[in-house]
Amino acid sequence: MIVHRKIKKNVSGSKDFLDELKLSAENIGMNWHKCKVIIYAAAETCKMSPEKLIGGLDYNISDTKKENLDAVFAMLRAINQFALWGFTNVSPIESGKSHADFKLELKGCPYIVEVRNSSKDAQRSIGDLANYKYNNNSYEFYKYYTNVFKEKRQQLESSSIETKISKKIFLVVVDSLPLVRFENKDTLLEFLGRIYKELELDSNWHLALMTGFCDHKGEPDSCIYPPVSLTIVGGDDASANAHKQIPACAGTAGGESGSIP
Repeated sequence: MIVHRKIKKNVSGSKDFLDELKLSAENIGMNWHKCKVIIYAAAETCKMSPEKLIGGLDYNISDTKKENLDAVFAMLRAINQFALWGFTNVSPIESGKSHADFKLELKGCPYIVEVRNSSKDAQRSIGDLANYKYNNNSYEFYKYYTNVFKEKRQQLESSSIETKISKKIFLVVVDSLPLVRFENKDTLLEFLGRIYKELELDSNWHLALMTGFCDHKGEPDSCIYPPVSLTIVGGDDASANAHKQIPACAGTAGGESGSIP
């Protein structure tokens, strides 16, 4: 799936920085053209240079480890998704030893966000999410999601106290190896809702998933529970010619295979 959003040309980045990032990305099989679109869209959303934004997300340009590069691109993709949903005032959280990745607002209400990129070893053959306890593949994904949430929960709670922002979103970005197709948005909401209730979370918590692709009904495989009032930017009435295409991933084969940021 390709999401649409108009990208302006007024965001620039240091050539040396981008050249070094390009080398690292291409060395692990990423499509640099797609990477650049993702980077510039996120930089425009945050009203920052690519260099400042990526540095603010705690990525060191000299770090060439695949998992760390995947992680920073997961955050950039997440920023783009939140922008499409209508969130504004997005910026990295740079203070504190252990903190959420970035903060943003929806209709004046502030949130902090922690992004987790699903590892290549996470089971992502989802199957019947509605009956995940009775389906081995779905249960593996359920365990993965709950385990990574528990790992990050204290970090988000500490960051909430530090920033004085009570609303928290935990987002797992699912990559395309293997390519994921969730059944539909209602099933995804039910899946997140069951986890939410089993963890006994209060109203300040939101759980989210995104892949950047569409289900068989054509609806985006991205969802937040409990739902918040979202406004999709550049929807069906927007002219396709008036919008740049932001790729769902930067894999080696157009998102069907390869590493996905």
